[in-house]
Amino acid sequence: MKKQEAKKLISSYVNKKAKPSEQTLLERFFLDDLKAGTTVPDEQRIIEANERIKSNLLKHIAGQNPMKKISLWPRVAAAAIFLLVSVSLYWFVVKNEPVRNANNTNHAKILPGSNKAVLTLANGKNIVLTDAKAGDLAQQGDVAISKSKSGEILYHKVSGSSASVYNTLTTPRGGMYRLVLSDGTLVILNAASSILYPTVFTGKERCVTVRGEVYFEVKHNAAMPFKVKSSGQTIEVLGTHFNVNAYDEVNHIKTTLLQGAVRVTSGSVSKYLAPGEQSDFSHNEIKVLKVDAEDAIAWKNGLFTFEDESLENIMLNISRWYDVEVSYQDVDRSMPFGGGVSRFEDVSKVLEKLELTGKIHFKIQGRRILVTK
Repeated sequence: MKKQEAKKLISSYVNKKAKPSEQTLLERFFLDDLKAGTTVPDEQRIIEANERIKSNLLKHIAGQNPMKKISLWPRVAAAAIFLLVSVSLYWFVVKNEPVRNANNTNHAKILPGSNKAVLTLANGKNIVLTDAKAGDLAQQGDVAISKSKSGEILYHKVSGSSASVYNTLTTPRGGMYRLVLSDGTLVILNAASSILYPTVFTGKERCVTVRGEVYFEVKHNAAMPFKVKSSGQTIEVLGTHFNVNAYDEVNHIKTTLLQGAVRVTSGSVSKYLAPGEQSDFSHNEIKVLKVDAEDAIAWKNGLFTFEDESLENIMLNISRWYDVEVSYQDVDRSMPFGGGVSRFEDVSKVLEKLELTGKIHFKIQGRRILVTK
């Protein structure tokens, strides 16, 4: 990172303007640097800084709504204090605390998800893509299916005309995958998701059906609009970048637009989205909100980011990506949190971030996570 970029990032952090992904980047940098160091910070300076921070936080909390989100890591008013807090957390929490529920060495590491998926052909044959080597995988009519060296599934015609048949790409819990459709549209599936699509697009429109969470970069074709269907909702686009979150257990379908324009339709109700807007479809109603669109696609960039997200929804995301079971014991599941953390850490590292709030604790038992007060 260039010096000027680093100064700009720190300035954004100090002035509370940094995005969750930027917060995570900066904090991980300082904590990694602290781990590599050998000098123990002056204890009195840390105590004094912690007292000032505690006092400031209490004043801040007193002026806030009691149901305001709980930040996963408080942003402080000066870079020097931030550094001392990081030192404090590292030396007195990570290094000197003998036992943390979420990082108990008595359990096996629960590693993050990876590129895993199953391709189901029109004849019902399943191809496990995790084990498939790069190169040709199958042929459907006049369309060849291959896996690139970078792991993407590609479709390309081998003759001038082809009858359209349907394939399905499915990711398991703990998996994600990239797909390039026959028209060049890029599709990225999050964990526990699927897409049903034709091997080649014909007719007046391009239509696919999704479940779970899927990101699209649609190739522009004004003569053949692209449509995405999911649980009673249809998204129509010409060429754009957007994210669809349509997991069954959430009962909401969230469509977030990053670039271009889309129309979201359910029955007789339609809403147009502009970049930076998100539609929330639930109970036959479509609401449109202004959002930070980058937060919606943080998952494909290797981050968990949450903005006033309930504990239950956060743990649903964690359970899908790490393929674990989650249970609760006397905990308010609607408790809101905000912040961000890497999706490529061991699950205990992710849970530690949540535990820093002091509001919840975790016990890892095999592939089960117990959430307690």
